[in-house]
Amino acid sequence: MAVSCLIDNFIRFSFISGGVGQGNGTKNGVASQLQNQVHHFLAPPGSVGDSILLIVALCFHSVFEGIAIGVAETKDDAWKALWTISLHKIFAAIAMGIALLRMIPNRPFLSCAAYAFAFAISSPIGWPLES
Repeated sequence: MAVSCLIDNFIRFSFISGGVGQGNGTKNGVASQLQNQVHHFLAPPGSVGDSILLIVALCFHSVFEGIAIGVAETKDDAWKALWTISLHKIFAAIAMGIALLRMIPNRPFLSCAAYAFAFAISSPIGWPLES
């Protein structure tokens, strides 16, 4: 269903920009309505609830990363998993910061620190859960 929604919006976007629907003789009202729908579909979210949902999803994901370290059979495998997940977590933290800044640009420092702490502590929480 999500794929069909993306394809539908791609076709609409191509239609508006003149790619697919070129020469169909559509009226400006239809084109502007489709353009508004595409813009609404691509517009970034901007509520506190969206940012909390993002943090919860990333923390849930990070707990499973911690579980992956905990289930390693040898010490070498655990170290490899730790280094791999640490590298992954650096890029995930950068992406999280960019996404949060786009959602709510004037975010208070305390909430930034709380979100970063929750994201940082979620992987170590997953490690003992594997037992």
